[in-house]
Amino acid sequence: MMQRDEDALLRPWVSYHAALFGMENLFVFDNGSQSELAVKELRDLASNGLNVDSRHASPDDYHRKGELVGAKIRSLKGKYDFFIPLDCDEFFVLKTAPLAISCDRSLIREALSPLRGEKAALRISEGFYNILGNSGWYWCWPHKKTFFAESFESIDHGYHSGRTENGLSRTTVFAYMHYHHKPYSMMVTHAKNKLRPYVDVEDRAALSHYKGTAHHCVKPILQSAETYMARFQNEHGVFLPAFPEKLRELGVALPFE
Repeated sequence: MMQRDEDALLRPWVSYHAALFGMENLFVFDNGSQSELAVKELRDLASNGLNVDSRHASPDDYHRKGELVGAKIRSLKGKYDFFIPLDCDEFFVLKTAPLAISCDRSLIREALSPLRGEKAALRISEGFYNILGNSGWYWCWPHKKTFFAESFESIDHGYHSGRTENGLSRTTVFAYMHYHHKPYSMMVTHAKNKLRPYVDVEDRAALSHYKGTAHHCVKPILQSAETYMARFQNEHGVFLPAFPEKLRELGVALPFE
């Protein structure tokens, strides 16, 4: 995983995946965090076994994320059964029914077991996106992501189109909880941080015409808080209490509560 200043997500992400796979088997690239909380969290987590690489701190390194993660996977081949590239807002879960999930360690590992040695890229086809202000409720959206067993060739920046040597893929029974929707002020701050190397983020006219790197971050900045929050008021979702319950069991806060 690569992150920068994810104060609300870093501890839940590490705690949850450490409970599944072991702290010593998690690898985090820190892309130049400046937040005192994030820096402290990384230091504390590293002292407890988290693998933290802080050498790739520039905006260009962020846009090379797929390349850096791919190089890490290649360096670890032969040491692990699976390689699961994630973003800091993504949490690996087992889908037990069309609209039901499990965060149970034994069930997840049992479902992974038949995939050991698989030569095809392993596909995630669904994500459950958080609905701000409605704890435990999610939107189910298509969510094309990739992870790997034995074989690996390449992965793109967003982990959408990973490839193995044989070029094949296989859909799995896994999904991601995707805490993509941040509170408005946090979302704007993070969007500005991503865009700042490329455009004047305080110039609304310049932003409205910007089409370059990370241009998808422009819309949240230009959007009002009222417009942003209105989208969460009248949308139906699915109630999936297993994930909030698991985080409470681990003693960490549900992101953006």
